[in-house]
Amino acid sequence: MKKAFQIKTKPANQDDHSESRLQILTQHASEPVIPPKFSWFQKAIILTILFLGLLFSSTVYSAGPDILNVEPKKHEFGKVWEMSKSGQLKTLAMLIEMYPEHDLYFLDRDARLLGQTGLLIGEIEKEPSLKNRIHFLNVSRKNIKDPLLNEYLKQEGISTDSLAQGKKVLFIDTGFIGSLPRHMISLFPKHKDQFNVHMIVAAADDREDRNPFPSTRVFGTEFSETYPNQDIFDGYIDVVHQYARLPKSDLRSDYYVKDPNGKIIPESRLGSRDLNDGEINPIKTRQYEEDLSFYMRDSNHRLLLDKLRREWRTAHSLWKQGKKNDLINELKRWVTVKGPQGLAMAMDFIEMNHTTRLGEFTLTPQDVGINPQEFNYNEERLSKKKPAGWRFKPCRALLRSVKPS
Repeated sequence: MKKAFQIKTKPANQDDHSESRLQILTQHASEPVIPPKFSWFQKAIILTILFLGLLFSSTVYSAGPDILNVEPKKHEFGKVWEMSKSGQLKTLAMLIEMYPEHDLYFLDRDARLLGQTGLLIGEIEKEPSLKNRIHFLNVSRKNIKDPLLNEYLKQEGISTDSLAQGKKVLFIDTGFIGSLPRHMISLFPKHKDQFNVHMIVAAADDREDRNPFPSTRVFGTEFSETYPNQDIFDGYIDVVHQYARLPKSDLRSDYYVKDPNGKIIPESRLGSRDLNDGEINPIKTRQYEEDLSFYMRDSNHRLLLDKLRREWRTAHSLWKQGKKNDLINELKRWVTVKGPQGLAMAMDFIEMNHTTRLGEFTLTPQDVGINPQEFNYNEERLSKKKPAGWRFKPCRALLRSVKPS
């Protein structure tokens, strides 16, 4: 037999009970809320849990604001930044013209501002091909051995297939040993001759050794007129350390992950800040980029950039055509007419002449009237022991003898 459904009826006084409960709740709601009290021990546990959560939680690595979409705006950030902007302009004039067949890969984050300067040049001067040559690689000491590195490099255009088709790659970093570029080049042993590396300051693991990569004196000379012949470690402290500690919008990339669409994404842990990172401040970083965009659009700076690019282009053309005597005369003109910057340009060219495998001849400082003993230069550009107690000394007498332009 099926059980009959029982219909429950509401007690006659249920509404009265509801009104009573509502009055009680209203009375309690009007009373002040007393926060819970924790002992010092309980507070320490809570803070420890929060700290560990930050330490081991991850955040998607950000590349910062898009330099091409920030509003050009003048800001004042002091002498180091003013020198850095000028150094970036002169460095990009050199890199663009001395490596015309290479894709330029700037190692994020330290060389990001250099790469953004290159993007601005391509945008302002209406050179889409230049913008297409500029890339950013989110690599660091922490993720360089990540198992997804090969896939990440392929995603960014560096692979066995692209190299087999003739692609040439220039890695650009601030300094100073070159361990990251070395490792990436080692992944493609059959194509190692298609890679080049250029650094702001190239040093060695051991002070008594040499680094085979060229340095960028045209950048450092903005900080000091005697920079072309400074000791490489002095150059690192005086220039690269200050430049690398400019504000950044994000932490270093710690590792790579693959999203659902198969894209490799660099990520960083919130608690993984490096003491050498400098200030992490997205707002100030954007202001620096606004100021850089304003600086690069200035008509005087555009004229200077055009002049420098034509000079580097001329020297590169003479080198490629094998016109050694004409090239030597051009470098001598730089040294005697352009002051310390000309000296820096000549030394930078001579180093690149030894490392980029272009042309049938090499130059020495003596060819353009420079004493190699007074400069950070090694004729063989190989790891070579220097005499005990060796140290570069500023050649102020030579610098006083040249006439500024």
